[in-house]
Amino acid sequence: MPNPVFTNPLLVMVSRLIKSCLALLLCLGVVGPLIPEPVLGGSPESCNALCVQREYRKAIKRMLHQRKTGQVHPSQKVSAPAIIRLRWLTGSVKSESISVSNTAVSLHWNAWGLGQSDFSYTETKSGKTYALTSKTNDLSYTFGSSWTLTLGAGIAASGLGTITDSSGTYTTSTVSGSAYSATLGVSFGFLEILVGTRTNSFTYSSFTSASGTSLSAVLPVSGAQTVLGIGFVF
Repeated sequence: MPNPVFTNPLLVMVSRLIKSCLALLLCLGVVGPLIPEPVLGGSPESCNALCVQREYRKAIKRMLHQRKTGQVHPSQKVSAPAIIRLRWLTGSVKSESISVSNTAVSLHWNAWGLGQSDFSYTETKSGKTYALTSKTNDLSYTFGSSWTLTLGAGIAASGLGTITDSSGTYTTSTVSGSAYSATLGVSFGFLEILVGTRTNSFTYSSFTSASGTSLSAVLPVSGAQTVLGIGFVF
């Protein structure tokens, strides 16, 4: 005959309340069954409710840390939009016997720019008239955004030289040399105001006349001038 078991009604009520609370927490995923993962028979990658909560808290901590320190995952980085600039500059110098002009057009993608420049030189002296032109291919690099400094260099790509005197006209298309430039710019919205200086140094040689007469003289031309211009920023 079994011994009678005396239970306290209050203890029974507390025990039932605790069991109900544990069942509710288990359903909500706050706690998980206290059974090792191998016993559950799942794969090593499986995770119970307690594991999920732990990983979730770790992810929240990582996100808060990245936001606090300004760190961003490489896959979440957004590249800045490209800055495109279209520029036009010109400058000229005139006197009684000399006329010099320069015109440059360039297209810039972010900091790097490509362009072409046209150089023209005319001089009358000692009964001779010199008419020289050249075209250069330019490469430039821009520092800054609203206020900019652009440094550039160019190589003579083609040109034409003419010498006219009492004996006839001599021409050449043999030209060599380079050009260097420095330009300051300031942006007002999509519009740029530009001012700079350009230094040219070219050499013309192998002049010949229509009859085949050649000149042994080599004609160097060099100098610097101020250029002004405008640009458009996209």
